[in-house]
Amino acid sequence: MILLTHPATVVAQAAGTVMTIRNIVPQDAPTIARFEVGQQYVTRFICDADAKLFVTVIKRTDKMVTVKDDEGHTYSRKVFEQYGREMFKRASYSMAPIFSADRKA
Repeated sequence: MILLTHPATVVAQAAGTVMTIRNIVPQDAPTIARFEVGQQYVTRFICDADAKLFVTVIKRTDKMVTVKDDEGHTYSRKVFEQYGREMFKRASYSMAPIFSADRKA
């Protein structure tokens, strides 16, 4: 017997044991928003929604994105997928701005 508990998780129950299989993508799943080279993206600070940050993607690999910010600094960050879109953190502190591939400038 297979029970669907979450869109990305299938729980199978047979003979008293329960197995969980994760990261199953449905056939009709929407495409993931991805960062594109040459495109500009915007985000905001958690503590000040009026302050906007802009970055332009200058290089892209499967796992990393290299961006140039509005102050001229260039840096690379690891990309992760969440909520059907790619994202990366600008820094590693708790309230660091997160850029999302669906927030084009």
